[in-house]
Formats: sequence, structure tokens, C-alpha cells
Amino acid sequence: MDTKTFGQTRLLKACAACSVVAALLGCAAPAAQYYPDEEQAIEDEVGAALPPGSAIVEFTTNSAAVAAFQQRVGDKLCEPDAQHIAARVRRREIPSEVQQNFRGLANFLSLGALAQIEKLPKTKIAHYPANQPIAFAATAYITDGTCGPLFLQFTPQAAKRYSLSMDFNGQSCRLGIREMDESTQTRPVKHSRWRCAEGFLGIGKPTLIGPDEIN
Repeated sequence: MDTKTFGQTRLLKACAACSVVAALLGCAAPAAQYYPDEEQAIEDEVGAALPPGSAIVEFTTNSAAVAAFQQRVGDKLCEPDAQHIAARVRRREIPSEVQQNFRGLANFLSLGALAQIEKLPKTKIAHYPANQPIAFAATAYITDGTCGPLFLQFTPQAAKRYSLSMDFNGQSCRLGIREMDESTQTRPVKHSRWRCAEGFLGIGKPTLIGPDEIN
């Protein structure tokens, strides 16, 4: 029962400042070490009182790469009538000695962007109306490229809690969805996925491939 979609990284032209920052912080450094989950930042918009007739959605990631979730509004899944950022998350890593030594300079060269990125939570908790389909596009942003977007739509049930996770392993990304219960157990969620193919040479509107229903 597949609840994940995979994507490959796509390179972008990076600015000189970002390239310098990446060099200073050591792109070829050993695998990142992360702070324990209990020390990871959480942005909670729900708190203790869940509005009646709504469901909880958690947006999270397993990586220091920034993961952005855009909610798609409208019935055109590749050409949305509107879209807005639902969450931006990032797993907080333990800086290496090199990163600690150059952090101030790197933040200066990035015009403060590094400090803003480091403040991002690992998990954002929000609520959405129940029994109405909601669609998201998720993208992982790395130093010199992106992975995604990956697309997913599902219909949350009242008082249920769901986890959307955009995970990145350095080569590819995957978008997963699970329903969570009070015992922290998870179960698959009925949802749909699709792809948006760009026109020839980037000309024309994207073509919807799918959606595929996953039970």
C-alpha cells in the first residue's frame, strides 16, 4: 500500500553568495547530526482546542533541507486558481566546528537568510476543515537545486490527525502521508497523487498526469 511519492533533485543557478555560504559550511562534510526530536522546534497553530468540524495536519521533514508545502486552491491541480505556503519546515542540525567558526560570516554573505532558515521549525501543526479535499505541492530546497514538487490530495476526517512528511536523502525526496492516533501509531490514508509535465521547451500550460487514487 503505497503512501509515498519520490522525486529527483533538479539543479538551479545559485547566486555567488549562496555558493560561498555552501563552501564555508562544508557541502562535502560528513552526514549531518541532528538535535533530538524533543529539542526540535514546533510551530503549533492549534494548541489544546481543535475547532469543531476540523482535522489536524502536521507538516514535517527528516532533513536540514528546507521543505515548503504549498496548498493548492481550486480544481486545476497543475494550474491552481491560487496557492499559498502552508508550511516551511527544516530539521535542526548540530553544527560542525567549521560551521560554528564561519556561521557569522555565512549569515552576512546570505544577507541574513541563513539565520531565518535556522529558525524554521521541524514540524508545523495546523487545522483544516474536515470532509473537504485539500491538495498540497511539496518541494525540498537544497543549496543548488530543488527536489519536487510532489503533489498529494486527501480528505481529512473530523478530529483526526495526519502527518505530511517531505523527506530528503541527498539524492531524492519523497512525500508521505499517514494518519496518527493517540498511541503514536500510524495507518495509511486514502489519497490521490499526480504529476505535472511541462510543455515542450517550457512552452504552454503544464499537463496533468493522473491523478492516481491510492487506498
